[in-house]
Amino acid sequence: MPERTALELFRELSDFVNGAEGSAESAEVIGLRAAIRSALDTVKNALRLYGSQKLVCSFNGGKDATVLLHLVRCAYADFFQVEDPGGRVKCVYWKEDNEFEEVQHFVDDLVLEYKLDMHVFSSGFKRGLQESIDNTGAQAFLLGTRRGDPNGETASEFEPSSLSWPAFMRVNPLLQWNYRHVWMFLRRYHLPYCLLYDRGYTSLGNKSNTRPNPALLVPQTGLYRPAHELVDGQLERCGRQAANGVVDPTGAPALPHDFRTVPQPRSVGLLVIGDEIMKGKIGDENVRLACEQLFRRGVRVRRVSMVGDDMEEISSELRTLCHQCDLVITSGGVGPTHDDITIEAIAGTVGRPLVVSKEMRRILEDFAVKGSAQSGRNDVAATGPLLNEAQLKMCKVPEGATVATDGHTYPLLSLGKIFVLPGVPTFFAEKLRLIMQRHFRTSSGVSSVIVRFRADEHILAGPLNMAVAEHPAAVFGSYPRGNGCTAVTIEADSASSVEDALGTLVANLPEANRTLERLPSLDAGD
Repeated sequence: MPERTALELFRELSDFVNGAEGSAESAEVIGLRAAIRSALDTVKNALRLYGSQKLVCSFNGGKDATVLLHLVRCAYADFFQVEDPGGRVKCVYWKEDNEFEEVQHFVDDLVLEYKLDMHVFSSGFKRGLQESIDNTGAQAFLLGTRRGDPNGETASEFEPSSLSWPAFMRVNPLLQWNYRHVWMFLRRYHLPYCLLYDRGYTSLGNKSNTRPNPALLVPQTGLYRPAHELVDGQLERCGRQAANGVVDPTGAPALPHDFRTVPQPRSVGLLVIGDEIMKGKIGDENVRLACEQLFRRGVRVRRVSMVGDDMEEISSELRTLCHQCDLVITSGGVGPTHDDITIEAIAGTVGRPLVVSKEMRRILEDFAVKGSAQSGRNDVAATGPLLNEAQLKMCKVPEGATVATDGHTYPLLSLGKIFVLPGVPTFFAEKLRLIMQRHFRTSSGVSSVIVRFRADEHILAGPLNMAVAEHPAAVFGSYPRGNGCTAVTIEADSASSVEDALGTLVANLPEANRTLERLPSLDAGD
């Protein structure tokens, strides 16, 4: 007999769901309360419509199905006013080939403990559904689909099956749940779940397509943290491979969507990393260089972020930039010292373990040999390892990363749409040049002009607004320069469009203010 009956658990859930919200409650707790309420209501509505004889709960031992089963038992106990619903809960289980023994044992244990009416099929999902309908008289199936699942975006709580499938009603009580809700619920109420989740697995398929989530890997020990410690739910499926087993030339599983390469990038995000920048010890030169170079190629810099040497801050900004931009360039934090954590942060963000890159090691060893020869020390290979521990740290890259070099300078490291550049301006410029050549070679560029008028900005405002309205494809900028002068910038796809926009602006100005001077830059003439 379970330590706590289903009806007792239902009462605990009711107290939580119907209790007053505290002012100090987190958004996650408030969200969990709403998710539980919605799920219980959906199960009870399904019971009211179909009754327990025609309602079947899908239970395959995964975390979502486990949450669903616990909620179903609670809803049944309240609906029928019994301590435990036992055999009233009909379940169906589709066995997979090459299944984890731990999953099978967990399912078997709960069937015995809760006295479930379990029906097992190994004939495939679609055929098994038809057999289940024929054998049990089922008309509706309770499923553990969440909104963030691959097939959950457009799902609703009650959803008829497709015309090509057996006729039944899909019932989806967990649509409002997210990854954090699942673990908050299971751990808050001390409910059993499959032990694989404590070994770093976060999404279970079978043994051929599932491994521990690399985002939970502890590099120092080679062990994995438990599933509930995964902070970013977007990385939930990073331990799952596609049906063909390999979706990346390196053999690594697919990157989450936001981090994948965009074939023709048209927007860029820049992430500058380093405590020295944030504390004003040195000034950043790389952002201006990158913005200038990208602008000349007609590429939009959509967002620029600066963070210190903090793993969570780097990861948070990376996720934002990768979501908003086609390509992301980082600057800084790639050296051999303790505060160079950019590469480790990237690995954690995309859910890839750090591995030693043979190519990176070869390149760094070549540099070591060349450096020794130039300094007159030709015995480096005979005196011990070519690379010390600090240099070996620089050989570690996220699994699946690309290492490219021109043979003369530090390699260019990239993973999906993320390009990792050193913070030293000369090295940054070299790597930026490679990116421009390889990814923005066909960009059309932007034509522009900078002119200075002998007129205060308030005199230019009206004519400038008229020019903006008449030339919506052009981008205008206005900058007071002092001494009664204002600089104006105009950018467009072609030189003729720029000149047309400038002509409109000049024509709308008072005749006394139409004299202009073309400038090579905004700083010129100050």
